[in-house]
Amino acid sequence: MRGSEMATLRLRLSATGFGKVIAVLQGNIDRANNLTTPMKQGADLMMESIASNFSSGGRPAWVPLSAKYLARKVAKGYSSTPLTRTGDLKASIGSEVNSMGFRLGTSLPYSRIHQKGGNAGRNHASFIPKRPYLVFQESDIEKINQSVVDYIREGS
Repeated sequence: MRGSEMATLRLRLSATGFGKVIAVLQGNIDRANNLTTPMKQGADLMMESIASNFSSGGRPAWVPLSAKYLARKVAKGYSSTPLTRTGDLKASIGSEVNSMGFRLGTSLPYSRIHQKGGNAGRNHASFIPKRPYLVFQESDIEKINQSVVDYIREGS
């Protein structure tokens, strides 16, 4: 450009369709402020994933039972799979959902020792290796994230 020449751009905005844009954006904001639907979907997905952890013996695989304990367990007619003797632990896991998240867990007193591992029993004489059953798989996290994004964008 030379000297006093100035590039100009003329832009004319039309109100036509502007109301639709505002309505779409407001819908996104409203859905983002109440994520109960995708959080419920996420909690349901995680409950299925946790069930898979139990049925597959952990993901990643749990430490096998000791030979001594395994023999006792099988002799009493129980499954050889860790954390499945009575089924109470798996059955006790529940979820709480609200507009911004969800929680999964159990209140069974022995649940923590199996999740984290450590010493237990009389005088804490028995070592129980950790067998994490409340585990989020990477694919679970990706599905939950996508569910939230889809819900905010489209409401589904």
